Amino acid sequence: MNDSDNPYAPPASELPLVAELVVTDGGLSIDYELVLEDIVKWNLVLHRVSPATRRSHRLIRILCGAAALLFALLAVAGWPHTASFLFGSMMLAVMAVVWPAIFRWRAGAMIRNVFREGKNLSVLGARRLTLTPQYVMYSSPITQAVTRWLGIERILVEPDAIYIMSSSTSAFIVPRRALADEAQFQRFAETATQFHAQSNA
Repeated sequence: MNDSDNPYAPPASELPLVAELVVTDGGLSIDYELVLEDIVKWNLVLHRVSPATRRSHRLIRILCGAAALLFALLAVAGWPHTASFLFGSMMLAVMAVVWPAIFRWRAGAMIRNVFREGKNLSVLGARRLTLTPQYVMYSSPITQAVTRWLGIERILVEPDAIYIMSSSTSAFIVPRRALADEAQFQRFAETATQFHAQSNA
């Protein structure tokens, strides 16, 4: 069998793989290519929606704000090196405001660097995701996973992708570009949401 006969063979070009939804036994199936930026976006979304990460960001911002206020009070009180206290207060206040953006930039850079250390064939490349009323089936040329809907934590629909979360830290990623248009994107999201809701009814 040559590559042209293999539905999982990598595309000949680097252009995004876009496939029509295929209806199978009351479910949906989609073929697409998962790339590094999809993984980066997922991790940034995860940090944004995670209660633990939000608490951590809130604590850092509170500490920076409290330290900035303390420095400002020391400067007003006339302590030595007033200019240094004022400068420190301003810098900490700025840090409290821009910290989330700094975190996203650093996290994205770190994820890209980590993934460049290996081939990551089980994570990147051609994928097929099939939704049926009973299962989520996820496969690639070298991996395969079948998960009952009861094992899915939640369906997270974002502007750039649909995330079918199999745990609080992992997800089956369906990038928006994998679907031909907005109608297909919404249909896929609604079907996943419906199947998930039925399993928890």
